Amino acid sequence: AAIRLIEAARSQITTRTTAKRRLEAERDLVIAQLGLYLGLRVSEICAIQVKDFDFDARQAFVNQGKGGVDRYVPIARPVHDSLKAWADKSGGGPFISGPKGGPLTPRAIAYRVKNLGKLIGEPWLHPHALRHSAATRLLALGESIRGIQKFLGHASIKTTMVYLDVLVVDLHEKADLM
Repeated sequence: AAIRLIEAARSQITTRTTAKRRLEAERDLVIAQLGLYLGLRVSEICAIQVKDFDFDARQAFVNQGKGGVDRYVPIARPVHDSLKAWADKSGGGPFISGPKGGPLTPRAIAYRVKNLGKLIGEPWLHPHALRHSAATRLLALGESIRGIQKFLGHASIKTTMVYLDVLVVDLHEKADLM
C-alpha cells in the first residue's frame, strides 16, 4: 500500500491543471513521504522546519518530538531528491506550510492523508498509519526492534513491540496462502 500511495500522490501532481493545485499535490506527496519514509508523527510533520534537514548527511533532526525527545532520522534515498526539491521551494520556516505560510495543522494533514488514501481505495488512512507502515517495513527488512525504537523516538520498547505483533499477523496470513 505504501508504494501505491506514493504513486497515487505523484500522479496527482501531473494531473492537476493549475499551478496552485500542483503545488498542493506536491505538498501531499511530501507529507506522505515524511510519514512513510521518515516515520514522523503528525505533530512532527507540523513542527519540522526546513533548517532541520541536512541533505548532505541524509538526515533530519526531529526537535522535541513526543515526550520532548530529540532525535535524528535518516532520509531514505528514494525520497531524498523529492524532499530536497521541496525544501528548496519552501525557503525557510515550516517544511510543510499552509496557504498563509504557517505550519499546517494536524487536522489539515489528516485530511490530506485521508484524501490520498481514497485514491488507493483506503479511505480510512490516517497519518499514524504512515508511521506504522514505516516501522513495519523496517522490521520486515530485518531492522532490530531497538533500531526501530530509536527511529520512531519511542521511550519504551513496549510501544515499539506493537509493530512486531502486526508483522506476526501478516506472517500468519501469508502462511495460510502456502
